[in-house]
Amino acid sequence: MPNLDSVAELLVFVRPTLPGGFRDRLVVTILATVLDLGAIVIAGPTAFACGAISLLVPVVFSILTVALLAVLGYMWLLTFRSWTLR
Repeated sequence: MPNLDSVAELLVFVRPTLPGGFRDRLVVTILATVLDLGAIVIAGPTAFACGAISLLVPVVFSILTVALLAVLGYMWLLTFRSWTLR
């Protein structure tokens, strides 16, 4: 039977933070923002033009757009928080 007291003596490896963490996060956030806003601008008029055929398409597109903007807001929040921790 193993001794449980020896478990507390294990060393935990701590990975050092990368020096370009904020810069990398900022690049990814900007890229995601540009791509998401581009998708909204390109697909938005088409989705709302389908409103004459089915009301479901603009409603679903609007819900997905709100969710997308919420995720982008959270990404920007994490980016600004990582800027203050650099």
